[in-house]
Amino acid sequence: MKFSGIVAFLTVAALGAAASFPSVANAGNSGVNFDQGISVSDILKQAKAGAAAEKTVIQPAYIGQTRYDRDCVTVTFSATDKPVSDRFSLRSTEWVTECHNTGGGGTYPGPGGHPVPVPPTQNCWERPGFHYNEVAQVTLQDRQPLLPWEYDKFQVCLEGPWLSLYSLAAAYDYKMVQGGNRDGNFILAPIKKLAMKPDPVGITAQAFTADMVLTLKDKWASYYQGEQTVLKVALRKEVSFWPDQTVIEKDITLAPADLYTVNFMDYAKEFTQKLEAGRKYYVQYSFQRIGRISKPDLMKVGDTEKVPYQAATLALAD
Repeated sequence: MKFSGIVAFLTVAALGAAASFPSVANAGNSGVNFDQGISVSDILKQAKAGAAAEKTVIQPAYIGQTRYDRDCVTVTFSATDKPVSDRFSLRSTEWVTECHNTGGGGTYPGPGGHPVPVPPTQNCWERPGFHYNEVAQVTLQDRQPLLPWEYDKFQVCLEGPWLSLYSLAAAYDYKMVQGGNRDGNFILAPIKKLAMKPDPVGITAQAFTADMVLTLKDKWASYYQGEQTVLKVALRKEVSFWPDQTVIEKDITLAPADLYTVNFMDYAKEFTQKLEAGRKYYVQYSFQRIGRISKPDLMKVGDTEKVPYQAATLALAD
């Protein structure tokens, strides 16, 4: 049966090849010498080449790139928190990209009329692969004291089977004693103290009066003794249906104190316009800590209440 199959294949191939040759009448112009006979080997080569040119090629599906979901938890330690976090779970899913080539095959006329193969179309999709689950915990070894407004903030992430820890904000430079990769038991030890931003509401307005006197309270003045406090204040006039106007803007450097008093009338010569009785005014204020305790970042606090201006002499008469 095997031999008969081969004979049958050779016969069909020979007939197909013969059909593809010019007629005998035109044999003289075809370049084919029938006196020398036909090589079966040549016929098979031509038959296979013709079949290869006509078939549609579909590549098997294959796996492309792989990615992982990233699951993160933020852990924060305040000055009064215990140095060990609660245990928490993280989950990450693997996503595998698979692609399959479809269509294609055949040809279309190209430059000079030469046939150009039609390429297949690639379709890709994602499917879930492995699922990873880990339990993690953060411990601060040899915890050092923090100032009342300071904190240590970390982020623990699972991406695939790998665990990582990132410092988002910290009062100390920490080194990792244990944890990472596939170990969720993170233990951190402090190396040196770092300056953090000051408490953004460490200085707040207590009062702004009709005679343009501002009083501010410093909640943490005792921690900044020997350093400097910079108050950035702007006296502004409320204007209806138009942007408010700045009367004066000042940077005032003072020694830290429980209370700061700014009398804007002391700077009247610097006003961009005269104050108008009955018109409402307010103060925009910010501050900086200059020294080693905190970073010198400008902390924008906000605005005071709006009050109608009344000259001090009028206020006393009342």
